[in-house]
Amino acid sequence: MTAGDNSHDADRFVALITEDVVFDHSARPTALRGRAQVRSFYIDHLWRAFPDLRLAPEDGPFLHPHAPRVAMAWRAVGTHTGAA
Repeated sequence: MTAGDNSHDADRFVALITEDVVFDHSARPTALRGRAQVRSFYIDHLWRAFPDLRLAPEDGPFLHPHAPRVAMAWRAVGTHTGAA
């Protein structure tokens, strides 16, 4: 899967992350933990609400110098046509 791949293939998406992932997303009040929660968030919420959602990297990744953390700036474009 490349940065430009917007196939909405959840299995390919979660294959990029480790099971011990802690995923902070601005659309969520709490962090997602583990592949299953991240997969569910994208399938059950984002991709259902925005079926044409496309993500594009803008800047980064930025690695934290003293912690196992990474951040990235990205642009999301989509049409809200489904349930959230």
